[in-house]
Amino acid sequence: MSLITKVLKQTAVYWAPAVYDKFGRRSFAPPAEISVRWEQRTTKYVTKDGEEKTASGKIMTSADVDVGGYLFEGELDSGTPVDPSTNSNCWEVKHFDKTPNLKAIEFLREAFI
Repeated sequence: MSLITKVLKQTAVYWAPAVYDKFGRRSFAPPAEISVRWEQRTTKYVTKDGEEKTASGKIMTSADVDVGGYLFEGELDSGTPVDPSTNSNCWEVKHFDKTPNLKAIEFLREAFI
């Protein structure tokens, strides 16, 4: 087990970004549980345009996540919200970084919320 996977001891629920039907109604893909390390602290990141922004948290993840998707700290159960955009405990992914280790066989994935 690598150092990257050893630190992912928490669970989060991830929703891919919403899609819109021909009537303009928004819907989310079914949520999925992923392993994470959730750090709820202010941190800075740099966008692809070189702009510096501030995030209210950084989450290391076991899977790729998309900007515009949502994360919820906790497990998937019957109380998991259907629409994460209306729940104050769900956070929108504002930025995502993926960095390979030295052998390029494993990746450090970081989502900024």
